[in-house]
Amino acid sequence: MSMKKNLLILLILFVNILSDQVSAQITSEFSEYIEKRMAVERIPGISIALIDSDGSVTFHNYGTMGLDSAEPVNEHTIFESGSITKTFSSGLLQILMDQYNISTDTPLREIFGEDVTIPSKDGIEITLEHLVMHTSGLPRLPGNLSPADINDPYNEYTPEMLFEFLGSYELPRNPGEEFEYSNYAYMVLGQALQTISGKTYDQLLDEWYFSKLDMPSTSRFLSDSLRLAQPTTSGLPAKRWHSEHVPGFGGILSTTHDLANYVKLQLGYLDHPKGVLLQKNIETLKNLDGAFNISYAWIVATAFEDTVAFHGGGTGGFRTFAGYSPVSGQGAVVMSNGTNDVQDIGRHLINDQFSLAAIIDVVEMTPEQLQMFTGEFISETLPHMTISVNGDLLMAELAGQPALPVMPIEETVFYNDRVEARLEFTADEGTVTGFVLKQGAGEHAFIKKQ
Repeated sequence: MSMKKNLLILLILFVNILSDQVSAQITSEFSEYIEKRMAVERIPGISIALIDSDGSVTFHNYGTMGLDSAEPVNEHTIFESGSITKTFSSGLLQILMDQYNISTDTPLREIFGEDVTIPSKDGIEITLEHLVMHTSGLPRLPGNLSPADINDPYNEYTPEMLFEFLGSYELPRNPGEEFEYSNYAYMVLGQALQTISGKTYDQLLDEWYFSKLDMPSTSRFLSDSLRLAQPTTSGLPAKRWHSEHVPGFGGILSTTHDLANYVKLQLGYLDHPKGVLLQKNIETLKNLDGAFNISYAWIVATAFEDTVAFHGGGTGGFRTFAGYSPVSGQGAVVMSNGTNDVQDIGRHLINDQFSLAAIIDVVEMTPEQLQMFTGEFISETLPHMTISVNGDLLMAELAGQPALPVMPIEETVFYNDRVEARLEFTADEGTVTGFVLKQGAGEHAFIKKQ
């Protein structure tokens, strides 16, 4: 039914394909790997900054500004940084704690006052530390987030809605008891930073970061649309995300040039009035599941006789990474206008014993061949799913969610590595009758609607 060509798909396997040196360099082998990966994931452009142990920076750029653009990306191309913003918020908290009579143990009740209802459980109150360490008990997203446009989910969310949800939410467990990554907790932290300082979040960013670190292209507001890389997802145009109303959890736009200076601050290569303070931001470690810890917003990996602090970012059309090693004094920034994770690339560039993902062949299918898999499919355990063809991609859309491309890895098996979902189709005399969705430990049977 099909032929195989040397297209490639990324599987998250821990395979080291480069040299044995402590810090990976941009070699021809590495560049070939990146270009193959971009072809598979249909990423138009990737920009990389490498910070060496002497504080010098080199930039390495691949691809273009957009799907139909011939203009190459460079270190001044603007990308959405996503959740890298959280590290700025945690740094601002450290600065404000140093300025005001507060600590990580300060309850939110003392910050916001009696006019704001703060949930608690068993007499344990939410503190600033609980917010910044993702242990508050607050959910990943607020329950009253109901976007009119699912492809720009935070555009209409306001502080009033944030506090309304905060006042009505019942914590499922005691604060401090368990880690749960929470965008919403950092939305609350953003409001707390403004309340503590009497300044807007953007004023704080400019005062303590952008104006002091030569970050002219970095802001929560787009400064130059001509330098903005086109957001894409698996070779299709995507929308920018807007979160101007509720700061703290995401929303910063930046470049590899600017974020390289931000990483240099963490490593002590740039003068800053609070530099010594900020360089201590990974001293308070809390263990997460697996090989990682968290300290303030930074995820911290301790392996290979090294310590690497990092954070990734992801929005509707971008993926990013910023990280550094206080042991080797090296760092990296990776920014892409696609929606497949790039954190393994960043960690590997800091210490090449952190492995890159392996690459395997995928099955080539024409749009005509893909048509046999299309239709409406129903399940007893999940909402219905629509399978369609867009160009040369098979798209899977679960009701109420955005459509995602699924790549053929076998003649009747398709895979999406972003959500690690596998669709195994069944057929009767050449006619598709259904499929089994496998994701994590779950399996869900779908039958084609007649």
